[in-house]
Amino acid sequence: MRNRNERGGVPQPQNNAVGGPAAGHRRRRPSRPSSIQQTPSNPSAPSSLSALRKPLTVDELAALLSAAGQGQITVETIRRHLQQGAPQRRDGRLDLIRYTAWLVSEVTVGED
Repeated sequence: MRNRNERGGVPQPQNNAVGGPAAGHRRRRPSRPSSIQQTPSNPSAPSSLSALRKPLTVDELAALLSAAGQGQITVETIRRHLQQGAPQRRDGRLDLIRYTAWLVSEVTVGED
């Protein structure tokens, strides 16, 4: 239950013995482990989600997509996509967002 503040009539939480905001406790957002982690079986996966912003090599992209998805994405599959027109930087690296957008456009061709 909330009490009204004397100044502006704004409800204020009551103190309670159990805890909660009135007792000085803040709810913490539960931490979620990243499903994209470096592991002995997946050593080339980026170690943090901030690494997703940088251009990736074909090997890094294959490891990342394999770790995050339902199936194994091979380097050969990505190279085949590059031959079919997937976007690639001049240095040979790939941007995850552009590559994913290209994949979506390939899957949705003809669905209009």
